[in-house]
Amino acid sequence: MVTDTSVYLGNLNWVGNEFVYNAGVGMVISQQVEQNNSTVVERMKAVFERDWHSHYSKTLQPNKIPACNCI
Repeated sequence: MVTDTSVYLGNLNWVGNEFVYNAGVGMVISQQVEQNNSTVVERMKAVFERDWHSHYSKTLQPNKIPACNCI
């Protein structure tokens, strides 16, 4: 998850019992912008924007959400 000033990096899936049955790790990084240096937050925002606007991403239609065949 990326905001304007922080980024959360972790290995938990945001689903119901993931937080009950699995142990995971995560961290929040907040950094001040320094002149001529990019921060982890800026880099992660760029990765998110790249992926979000990728030709591989698709818009979900409210009535056509694909079924998950996850175990």
